[in-house]
Amino acid sequence: MSSPTTPGSIGPGEFFPVIGVGPHEKPWPEGAQYDSELLLNGD
Repeated sequence: MSSPTTPGSIGPGEFFPVIGVGPHEKPWPEGAQYDSELLLNGD
């Protein structure tokens, strides 16, 4: 298994290979418009 790619390990002209966002930090926003699964796991 290779080590995770971090922004500091990417060279000039290269792109960060991760698409999407990770889990949201708590406290989570409240309301029907927020998806608790996306807040917990990211997309």
